[in-house]
Amino acid sequence: MLKRLSIATICLVGALTLAGCSSSNANEKDSSSSKVTSSKKVTKHSKSSQSSQKTSKQDSSNDTDASSTTASIPASEDQGMSVLYTMYRREGYSDDSITESLQNKQLSGIKLDEISGKNAAYDYNKSVTRVFPENTYLVFSSMSAAGSVTFQLVNNHTAKVYAVPSHFQDERWLTDDNWAQNEVNTYMNNPQTWELQTPSADLLNLMKTTQSSY
Repeated sequence: MLKRLSIATICLVGALTLAGCSSSNANEKDSSSSKVTSSKKVTKHSKSSQSSQKTSKQDSSNDTDASSTTASIPASEDQGMSVLYTMYRREGYSDDSITESLQNKQLSGIKLDEISGKNAAYDYNKSVTRVFPENTYLVFSSMSAAGSVTFQLVNNHTAKVYAVPSHFQDERWLTDDNWAQNEVNTYMNNPQTWELQTPSADLLNLMKTTQSSY
């Protein structure tokens, strides 16, 4: 009788042990499945976040492209004079000093040229193929020290100004194609925005009397 009871007890313990192992394995599988599902969710969220960031960067890039292609309008002679006048005022010259320079012929030969479609490096380096966009103008004086301004009008009161050199004196314009292209891209892609100042009627007329006929 005791032998049968012992055998029954051993069988019962074995069954309980097997049941416990089965339950443990099931729990481990559920835990593993949960981790896999969680990992998939994290991966999916990460991809979604990366996609959102990529879209955001593309939108930002599009905004930059849009700002660099702002529409321009043709410039009149008077507006060209206003651009040159604005340059002198930005450099600290007063109306009196500008008037005196004009009267003493220290500032003379003022000219407005349209340069749309011309080489943006004035052919100093033949490898540079970029050209000035539509409605680009150069206003300058025959006195080289007086400076020049390369610009486009955004509207009647605002100009985009490109920092094109007055003199291409650096020898790399002739000897270094990559440097020359980078320089052109730098000043063409990064124009300044000027709010135009208008000279008085008398000063405007005096500027016009010094215009160059060439």
